[in-house]
Amino acid sequence: MPTSLEASAHDPSGFYWCSIDDEKNLEFRCEIAKRGAGLRLEKLSGAERIRGDLTLKGDTLEFLGERYCMWEDCKAKLVGTFVPTGNGTYRGTFKDAPLIVRLAPMPAGTVSEEPVDTAGPAAP
Repeated sequence: MPTSLEASAHDPSGFYWCSIDDEKNLEFRCEIAKRGAGLRLEKLSGAERIRGDLTLKGDTLEFLGERYCMWEDCKAKLVGTFVPTGNGTYRGTFKDAPLIVRLAPMPAGTVSEEPVDTAGPAAP
């Protein structure tokens, strides 16, 4: 069961740009939401998705959930770890799946659904 979110604990809840197996672009929306005393991660857009519970271990997030697809059968149990990579971002890897999930926090008040290119600004 996820640990409680005490006032002094790291609180990663919020909306994130995210990707599955894309090291360059963060194209989709994810959310880490408080659920009771714990946290839940869900990829909210795109055909390939993940959802599951997170347990805080310091700044690391332990994940127990599943991968699923909107239009085909790709359902699989996932157990993994999201490690902070700086500036509020995380990189998730999984024990029995070759997936890499990246999360980058959306700025407060972001309503745009435009993808983020992490390779830098486009040339004029």
